[in-house]
Amino acid sequence: MLNLDRVTASYGSIPALRDVSLEVRDGEVVALLGANGAGKTTTLRCIVGLLRPQGGRVTFRGEDITRRSTVEVVRKGVSMVFEGRRVFPELTVWENLLIGGYLVKEAGERQRLLAQMLDRFPRLAERKGQLAGSLSGGEQQMLAIARALMSRPSLLLLDEPSMGLAPKVVDEVFDIIVGLHREGTTILLVEQNAARALEIADRAYVLETGSIVLQGTAKDLLDDPTVRRAYLGR
Repeated sequence: MLNLDRVTASYGSIPALRDVSLEVRDGEVVALLGANGAGKTTTLRCIVGLLRPQGGRVTFRGEDITRRSTVEVVRKGVSMVFEGRRVFPELTVWENLLIGGYLVKEAGERQRLLAQMLDRFPRLAERKGQLAGSLSGGEQQMLAIARALMSRPSLLLLDEPSMGLAPKVVDEVFDIIVGLHREGTTILLVEQNAARALEIADRAYVLETGSIVLQGTAKDLLDDPTVRRAYLGR
C-alpha cells in the first residue's frame, strides 16, 4: 500500500531523514519507533506532503505522491492524527468533525459519516455541542481520531496517540486502534510507548538519528535485546 524508498529530508541545513525505506502493506498495523528527534514525525510529514523530501520516493497504492500536496494525499486515502491532538479548541465537537469531512462533497454521505463517528465514540456524541478545548485529553484524542476518519482513509497515520494521557485512557485509545484495524483500516503508528505499540503491531521499524536501524515482525523486535534495553526498559 505505502512505500518509502530511500527518502532523505532536512530542515534547512539540518538533516532529518537519511535514506529511509519502509513498507506498509494493506491491512497491517506497522509501528515506527525511536527516541525524540529520531525522525518519526518527519517521516509522517513527508508522507502527507507537509515536508518535501530532498531525495527518494513515496508511493501510495503504486502512485508516486512524493510531490503531491497534502490535500491531494488526503484525497488519495491517507489521513493523519497529529501529535498533541491539535483539535480546534474554539469550535464544537460537531464542527471539528465537519472540518474533517470537508472533502466529502455529498451531503448525505457526510451526514452518514458524522452519525457513524458519534456512534463509534459515544462520549463525543454526549459532547457534540461542547467546545473541543473544554474536553479532557482523552476525549480530544478521540475527537482527533474521529476527525481524521471523516475523510474515509484507507491508511491512517497516528503520531504519538498516547502522549500525555493517563494509563486508563491510553488503554482506551489502544482499544480504538485495535478496533479500527479489525475493521480493515491500515495503520502506521508512531509511538514512544514501544511495548504497547509492539503488542498491537504486525511489523515495526526503529529509527535512530534519521535512519532505519532495525526492522522486523513485532514479535521479533519484542525479543530483540537491543530493543528491550533501549525502548522496553528490560
